[in-house]
Amino acid sequence: MALLDGLTRERGRAVLLISHNLRLVNGFCDEVVVLRAGRTVDRFRPGDDGERHPYTQALHDAEPRHGDRRHRLPTAARDWGAAAAGGSRDA
Repeated sequence: MALLDGLTRERGRAVLLISHNLRLVNGFCDEVVVLRAGRTVDRFRPGDDGERHPYTQALHDAEPRHGDRRHRLPTAARDWGAAAAGGSRDA
């Protein structure tokens, strides 16, 4: 990530980073857009402490923590129809 960060700054370019790792995204990106079923469900800047969409919270909760010995990761509800119908928080 340091190499990618250096190249983007040196060349004045932008990066579209696609990841399920919100910790990585929050540390690298200026803006975060969370998609579910092809729709925007959340948009924020790293460090904003506002309320998050349940899918964004599920991604955050699924991140392994040092010393965490869970055998199963939490999952988001699979109501894909509701998400595709427009459960967007994007203004």
